[in-house]
Amino acid sequence: MFNRKSRALTIKLIVLIVTGLVLIATSSHVWAEFKYGDALYFVKRQALFFIAGLFLMNFTSHIKSDKIHEHHLKFL
Repeated sequence: MFNRKSRALTIKLIVLIVTGLVLIATSSHVWAEFKYGDALYFVKRQALFFIAGLFLMNFTSHIKSDKIHEHHLKFL
């Protein structure tokens, strides 16, 4: 499914996003607990978008580039 460069890029992307989730958790837990009653509110929300982004990235990686080039004006 992935070649060597794609796998390396995907792993780096996941590490970067997980690091971001940790930073969000440590910096916003007090405010989230005060405002929303859930200390992990922002982490859960960000994790949901992270998972949706992974699915979208996986889906779009299977689209052939000639198909995109063929229909590129429709997307603009």
